[in-house]
Amino acid sequence: MENKTQLVLKLNKELKEIPTIIQADFKILLDNTKTLKNKDFFLAISLAFFSGLRLNEICGLKGKFKPLSKEDFLENKIITNYDRTVNFPSNWEAKYINYFPLKRKRSALQRRISFTCKRLGLKNYSFLSLRQGYLLEQLNKGYSLKFIKKSMGYDCKRNDELKVIRNLKINTITPKMRVKVFHKNNFTCVFCGRKSPEVKLTVDHIIPITCYGTSKFNNLQTLCETCNVGKQNNLLINIPKAIEKAREVF
Repeated sequence: MENKTQLVLKLNKELKEIPTIIQADFKILLDNTKTLKNKDFFLAISLAFFSGLRLNEICGLKGKFKPLSKEDFLENKIITNYDRTVNFPSNWEAKYINYFPLKRKRSALQRRISFTCKRLGLKNYSFLSLRQGYLLEQLNKGYSLKFIKKSMGYDCKRNDELKVIRNLKINTITPKMRVKVFHKNNFTCVFCGRKSPEVKLTVDHIIPITCYGTSKFNNLQTLCETCNVGKQNNLLINIPKAIEKAREVF
């Protein structure tokens, strides 16, 4: 029987093979001129990232799933092969319905995303990366894991994707690690500079869990309770400016 630590290490190793796309990278992919010219690819990645659809649901799978057709698009919803209903992507236009069913096959779209990401200097993203990106976007909006799992059509047979959700649940910080992080930052909030016992200190993820961060030592920092609430689950790229701004408040 695996203990919690072994399971975390195992899941982190598996997840490294499937990078989760962040919104900034997806915007680069979407805005790419060649992407916009290739309507099948443009629509497929939009449905995967904004609506959380599997590639099987978009293009069909020989002998098992039929591809999306015009009849599957209702006034504000889409009915998929898994008999579930999802919302239109945020960039949707009425004319896009005419492109369904898509002419490109699943294998061609998978090759296209790999080739495009490599050419743009992005990570080796896949359509599963886009669905994981959808999951994290929904978490950032405040939706519960139970609601997201239902909206993405998860079931007990799809353990390959559920490992992403399990990782978010068990990525905890041990008391021993907490003390090490406090020592690393001299029991001082790295944002406002206040110390204990003047303020209550907490341990914060530099790269948030919802942005695919981990609970490893080098991804943890000391923040006071006030600064941690202000930071929330945002990824602050320019840390020095953020620290100066926080210090001005106090």
